[in-house]
Amino acid sequence: MGFFSGAPEVFRRRKAEAAIQTQFELCRNMGVSLGRPATLARQVVELAFNDLPGLSDGRLQGWALTTTVLVMAFMRKESPQAMRILCAVALTRMLLAASDEGSLCALSLEEEALLQTAQELILQFNAQQRISSGL
Repeated sequence: MGFFSGAPEVFRRRKAEAAIQTQFELCRNMGVSLGRPATLARQVVELAFNDLPGLSDGRLQGWALTTTVLVMAFMRKESPQAMRILCAVALTRMLLAASDEGSLCALSLEEEALLQTAQELILQFNAQQRISSGL
């Protein structure tokens, strides 16, 4: 095992952190925030990679990895509701971007399934939020 053997995983983590940080910064600009976007993004990525060691295998990259990390953070029952809402807003933004990107290029079956699952989760969450807020 060489000195740089873990470099691809670290690189994927940092890219996911950067993408999620960008989304969290946009959320903060919309008035949805829980703290420093960089710190929150690092925590979300770390938890996802710890919860699902298979993320390290490199099969998911780019928006597919970032979306998966956000879905995992969003689905964590232990996460505070505010964190789940922040992840839901960021995930919605990511899904819109991924959907636009998907219309411009071919998505793999795995990426299409991930996109569909994430969209269904967000729709269910939004419906639950409307019900709990009485709308």
